Amino acid sequence: MENQNINTQNYWERRFSTGDWELKDGRSQTTHFAKSQVNLLKIAAAFEGMILDFECGLCDAIPVYHICFPKA
Repeated sequence: MENQNINTQNYWERRFSTGDWELKDGRSQTTHFAKSQVNLLKIAAAFEGMILDFECGLCDAIPVYHICFPKA
């Protein structure tokens, strides 16, 4: 992948449309990041509100949040 400005719309569209995200294990990276963030969020497991996932990626953090906060 050619050198591009990171965090531009074009950069991320290319990462996802070419399969580069998966080739470089981006999905696993997102899952790992979500797991590491759960403790930092300081949200009780019994939380019944809504969780908004606004990361870049393919929503791979949602299953992690669902396991940790099953009532959300």
